[in-house]
Amino acid sequence: MLPEKKTFRKASLILLALLPLLVSSTNSQPILRTQEKIIIYLDRNGNPIGQSTTSEDSKTYIVRTTSNTEELYGTEAYEIHHPLRGRSSPILIKDADKTEQLIKIKKFEEAFETGNLILLRPLWERKADTKFMIQDDGSGIDAVKNSRENASVVFQNGQRLQILGNACDPCVGGAETRVPGGDSVSTYTHSHPSRRNKNGNETCMFYPQAPSSEDLKIVPYRQTRVVFGRATDKVYIYDSSGVLAVLSTENYSH
Repeated sequence: MLPEKKTFRKASLILLALLPLLVSSTNSQPILRTQEKIIIYLDRNGNPIGQSTTSEDSKTYIVRTTSNTEELYGTEAYEIHHPLRGRSSPILIKDADKTEQLIKIKKFEEAFETGNLILLRPLWERKADTKFMIQDDGSGIDAVKNSRENASVVFQNGQRLQILGNACDPCVGGAETRVPGGDSVSTYTHSHPSRRNKNGNETCMFYPQAPSSEDLKIVPYRQTRVVFGRATDKVYIYDSSGVLAVLSTENYSH
């Protein structure tokens, strides 16, 4: 097997309303009903384990990750010493077990009191982001679609912007997206490309797939951001302290 060399881009950042349901009554007269608003709870791997009703907007929470930095970023020497290596911010397995058990027995308030639940983006935003990011299908083969970093931004005025990055060779690096109006950004999501390429006897890929050290540096205080690792087919939720939650791309969009 050929030795694998991992390189990465330099990170850069310049920078439901109620839905009416129409159903028929026994006398065939239409009755207008509203969709119930719920809170969905996911375990640390992104699998549903409970739900409750709410008078507020529907939300989804995931139990904080127990995966440490070595598990998310690797243990090879070049990974450990890579300048773009990020970090995880996990909880103990016993604490995740406790939170998940509280949810399963419907003690939702106690589950929130543990501080181990991470709020995900609204479902419409997660679906839109996923549809955009999986233009990189994760195969690592396509010299264009698998070689660029893409981003989606929601500004404070509600405007949504999708940005296609420039295609880059992973043996060279430089994949990035530039987002205008950094101060007015409400939410920011981007992807890390899946492209692999040969350079002599070496195989290059974009590293890391989880958020880089540069990604962590630019997260505003008390905000979370999202990165799609297209080579791992994982979605990482993070803040300035590190990775908070990890789940599959499929689970993220449901």
